[in-house]
Amino acid sequence: MKIIKDAILNIGSDNITLAIIDGKCSNSFFYESYKAFLGFQNGNFIDEEDLFFCIKSLIKECETSVFGKISKILVGVPGEFTNVIEKEVEMSLGPTRRKIISRDADNILIKGEPIKNDSNVAINASPICYILDENERTMCPEGKYAQNIKAQISYVLCDRYFYDLFNDISNELNICFEYTSTILAETMFLMPRDARDNGAFLVDIGFISSSVAFSQGDGLVFIKSFSLGGGYIASDIMDVLDIPYDHVASLAEKININLSPASNDQYYISVNNSNFAYKISLINEIAVSAIDDICDYVQKAINSCPYKSQESSPIYLTGSGFANITGARERMAQILGKDIEIISSPIPQYNKPSFSGIASLLMLMQTKINKIGFFNKLLNNFKYIFRRK
Repeated sequence: MKIIKDAILNIGSDNITLAIIDGKCSNSFFYESYKAFLGFQNGNFIDEEDLFFCIKSLIKECETSVFGKISKILVGVPGEFTNVIEKEVEMSLGPTRRKIISRDADNILIKGEPIKNDSNVAINASPICYILDENERTMCPEGKYAQNIKAQISYVLCDRYFYDLFNDISNELNICFEYTSTILAETMFLMPRDARDNGAFLVDIGFISSSVAFSQGDGLVFIKSFSLGGGYIASDIMDVLDIPYDHVASLAEKININLSPASNDQYYISVNNSNFAYKISLINEIAVSAIDDICDYVQKAINSCPYKSQESSPIYLTGSGFANITGARERMAQILGKDIEIISSPIPQYNKPSFSGIASLLMLMQTKINKIGFFNKLLNNFKYIFRRK
């Protein structure tokens, strides 16, 4: 039985995806499967036993299908269970100026690692910028000469509740779990580099949980999450009209809030071989109200960002929550008073916003595979340093 180390677990707010990297083909999976579960909100999983059995069954089915044993899994930690801190760290390179090497740029990130405490654990480190002698600022210090090097560093912290819960699952299943921020992976692998360097917002609208993050350089400097998402649009339609969920699920694929319908225009759906019709104006009115509520939370999150975001700072939208609702992006742009650009993975089979999380983790894992020697040497809490090479 072969040992599998290159597995990914993406924790969405409505389903969990387990995938295994295809070592022969870049940016692709050898195996992929997902299961729905009850999700999480307000910083807690709704049913921890449901979470455990969902992960356990995914792993069992995977191992049976691929005739292998999973020994290690990279777990993508959702935005709702993370926060960030920024530190400035200084390190001497010796008694005289010398050429900076890659290890120096990495070591200063490790040097400033926050101490594990009862509230959170550092899982990622990434530079906002490096500062060399005479206040020279750079994102790529390798090859330059200096006697001292400073770095403004972003550390992503995982909530201790999530960390301890998943470590318990890891021990129960006898599989090693490593952790990384899904929002940071999306920022690094989906967002344009020049946008990050100047400062940019990422808005990830999920099913029942969403996150707003602000990045600078290669690091996150702000993240705010809230328990609202695309699932609440469906829930509001179901509650107001008192209709079954399978009707709402079919309607969700047709909603277009850009329409200006006549009073008798209808959405037509087929459920269990029966046809149904619902007034477009009524469905859209409910959907717009729910979208507006979500956008209000996004606006409040952006306004609460303490860093120097500018009027010109771009906003990028991703995630499954608005993915199937035509006009949601335009509505958000109208409410925020700014252009909104939808981003997704460049990988052809995962080039929809709904796949942003799993695709970003795939791209991260592919990067890790290419640098496995370096990552094996890290003994710190965080295993993943995000830094352009």
